[in-house]
Amino acid sequence: MSINMDSMTEHGDTDYSDYEYQHLDFEHVELGDSNSERGIATASVEPLESRGGLETHQVAELVTQFTTVYVEPDNFGGVFETGNSAPGNFEFRGVFGSDLDSSTDLISDQADGGRNTLVSGTGSTELFSEDGAQPQVIVRGHDKTEVFDHFAAIGTMGFEDETSGAGGGAMAQNYSYKKDYRDDMGRGPILDSTDEIGIVSQLVKNNLTADGLSGHYRTTLVWDTAEVEDAGRKFGVPSR
Repeated sequence: MSINMDSMTEHGDTDYSDYEYQHLDFEHVELGDSNSERGIATASVEPLESRGGLETHQVAELVTQFTTVYVEPDNFGGVFETGNSAPGNFEFRGVFGSDLDSSTDLISDQADGGRNTLVSGTGSTELFSEDGAQPQVIVRGHDKTEVFDHFAAIGTMGFEDETSGAGGGAMAQNYSYKKDYRDDMGRGPILDSTDEIGIVSQLVKNNLTADGLSGHYRTTLVWDTAEVEDAGRKFGVPSR
């Protein structure tokens, strides 16, 4: 059987072999056994690190990204919470991008009262409350170009109330998605040998004493590399 070349005219200038590929699994592990805790961590690697990274005269455009995010106990089938009258829950959330330096790259409410609040606004307006609880909308954000992606996955642990015998099963969320930077934005972010890529992540658990909880950000990065003489704008096309 031969390939029908006439059906490939739309992308005839490039094919699979023209790009370089990087497969990564960022695993955030929380080993503590306290009932409720929150851990924030960060890790990064060089673009195309396994083949030695980028040379000083090279840049790489992030063309497409295929990602799977999931969260799980270390031994999902063997961990079972007894003594609880309600299920414990856990969540893995964070951001992916380049040159992320701290948890300030997250959009989240922390112990300091809510960092990186960019939007001042005029406060929230209550439209309706059935139980008088005074609902509020809180706006947080930042304008950092180094953040490429936001992610979150949640789960609950199986449990059994030893007194009543009531209980419930476990659930862990996972999802996969694709980001095509060229289709969405014309070009993807362009990195050089001084840049790194990675995540800043949080692993949160509540009413849960099991240890060995982990969150995964597993991604395939498709790079288009080129040689240049000069550097360009941050994440932009280099000058010629």
